[in-house]
Amino acid sequence: MNKKSIVLTVFLFFSIGISLFFFLWRPGHVDSFRRIFIFESYDTAEKSMEIRYLKQKDGEEAIREFVDELVLGPMSDRYIRIFPYGTKVLSCFIRDGVLYTDFSEEAAFSTEDASETEKACMLLKENVRLNFSNLTDHKVFMMGNEVYAEGTSFGVDE
Repeated sequence: MNKKSIVLTVFLFFSIGISLFFFLWRPGHVDSFRRIFIFESYDTAEKSMEIRYLKQKDGEEAIREFVDELVLGPMSDRYIRIFPYGTKVLSCFIRDGVLYTDFSEEAAFSTEDASETEKACMLLKENVRLNFSNLTDHKVFMMGNEVYAEGTSFGVDE
């Protein structure tokens, strides 16, 4: 091989190496994990999705961070919050593959800037199922009472 071929080969491998580095390197996302958030839309009857990058955590910490972000609401002003402003996550834990989430009383209120309570619980479960497929079930509580489960009468006068 002549000197020109060697220089060209080295330059080619150097260029491929730099291209590969920038292709794989994502500034700001090095220790992040991609999550999909589903919200109702003000504009259409369809559900809308947002992609967010959350810190990479394990188990209950990852799910708790995800649920906290979901309660904060969408980044777009064209999507509807799942729960009304002021809703807090009182507890969020996993036992035997079942996720238990308990929300403050604000979650039960109907407001025009948030999904209806039953729809909110369905969206919550859909979001969790989409992002954490290893869970077998999801039980939702508000103020310590399970909602929208068989045998419960939350919000219904008996």
